[in-house]
Amino acid sequence: MAIGGARCKDRFMSLDKPRFRRDLEAVPLEVGGQKYVELRDPNTGVSFQLYDFEYRVALAFDGLAFDKVIPWMKLVAGMDLQESELREFAARLGE
Repeated sequence: MAIGGARCKDRFMSLDKPRFRRDLEAVPLEVGGQKYVELRDPNTGVSFQLYDFEYRVALAFDGLAFDKVIPWMKLVAGMDLQESELREFAARLGE
């Protein structure tokens, strides 16, 4: 991890104003009643899965500060998230 951001390929995801990569290919899945989204990096072919709700949070990462993301997630998804949770998730996504 780099100071001030999580390494994301050759780029850095800011941990203050994270931006989710929009170039990832997303395919919704449902397994055993649980909804997921499979994401694939078209450059490397690497894929990973997020729960549907995690994907919604990731999409809210559009370069906004967490104090803007928190009320947005509460309004559109009914999720009451803390800044520490969002920071941890942004760091994980940056990996």
